[in-house]
Amino acid sequence: MRIVIKQYLGNNHSWAVCGRGIARSLAKTHQVDLYSTDGIEHLGDLKKNLLGYSLKGESGGIGKCFSLVSTKQGQIFKEAKTTFVKKGGLTVDQFAEGYPKPGYDLQIGYTMPLNFERYMKYGAVKFGIWCHEWSGKNILPSNLITCFKYVDQLLVPSNFAKQVLLDCNANEKKIKVVPHGVSENFENIIPHDYNMPDTLKIFTNIAQPHKRKNMPALLEAYGKAFTKKDNTCLILKVKMSKSKHCFDDSSIDIINDYNSKYDAKIKIITDYFEDMAPYYAGADACFTMSHCEGYYMPGHEALVSGIMNIAPNYGGQLDFLNNSNSILIDGKSERCLKEDIYTYPHHNATWFMPDIDLAVDALREAKKTHIELNKKIKERRGQVYSETNWDVITDKILSIKESLV
Repeated sequence: MRIVIKQYLGNNHSWAVCGRGIARSLAKTHQVDLYSTDGIEHLGDLKKNLLGYSLKGESGGIGKCFSLVSTKQGQIFKEAKTTFVKKGGLTVDQFAEGYPKPGYDLQIGYTMPLNFERYMKYGAVKFGIWCHEWSGKNILPSNLITCFKYVDQLLVPSNFAKQVLLDCNANEKKIKVVPHGVSENFENIIPHDYNMPDTLKIFTNIAQPHKRKNMPALLEAYGKAFTKKDNTCLILKVKMSKSKHCFDDSSIDIINDYNSKYDAKIKIITDYFEDMAPYYAGADACFTMSHCEGYYMPGHEALVSGIMNIAPNYGGQLDFLNNSNSILIDGKSERCLKEDIYTYPHHNATWFMPDIDLAVDALREAKKTHIELNKKIKERRGQVYSETNWDVITDKILSIKESLV
């Protein structure tokens, strides 16, 4: 089968991680061509005849990689080349070529629905992937919902994400729930040594400090839960930056504010890692106070790595987090400000406000129970991996394709 994936594929953006994961899996048995833009939203004209990579394997699997927009293709495909060439044992040749041509059996793209009309032209069957994190009746514009007609199926990662679209009058027959997967890196993990013996290590993967991630409340809860005498460390993976947009927090200011009020130990990680599995596995718990998640990939990755989650009792994570593997934090839904939403802001949109005091209790409970709970989670880790790796997820995608034929 010939498959084309056209979307943003660079860096550590969640859409790119999913696109590369799907490609890596499908390429084991099919030809997969990759076409990447420089970012997630490109409605202008795409340039042609830019440098590409021909990736060749013994099985004839992966096909070609292209950059469609600018000269950033070296950056865009750095991770793709690592994934397919260094880890996949493929060879690579450079050449110049332009747009894909119609004739693929399947096209997949994790991209803005407003791109569907222009992007989804090359496969006999077309699957778009997308979700919106905020909730509310008719909070998405009707012209966006109309764009779903350009794909045969819209794949969303959770039942929460599906309900968001149904509340905006999307056609339920058009929507299939297909969760995100994890890579082969999560099968056999060597935990990272943080060199913190006898310390409760709480890992938090915020990455981009959008206001949706609720970083101030996360640090407030941790600072109120513990002191420097408690042998705990919050390991915070986050981009250290000042706020450039109204929907972003200034992680620099938030950390400075934390240090002026609290003394419980924190460790900040700003490096990019292609393989996150050892960093989850080396910790004792994964913590978030996010207002809303369409899926919450860090929570899934932490679970497959064998550690418990501390997370809000709301959102896409409830498809896989429960009281047997997590401590869930209650709270209440409330209106959010339009300026806090980075895609399709709407005055009726809502998100979740996890209760700070309950989060403090959850963190202290984790300190008491994490050893016993993590033992149970680790016993099931292999089963969870076997049910949620990208090979299993792409099998679901192909079965949906076959059901349409």
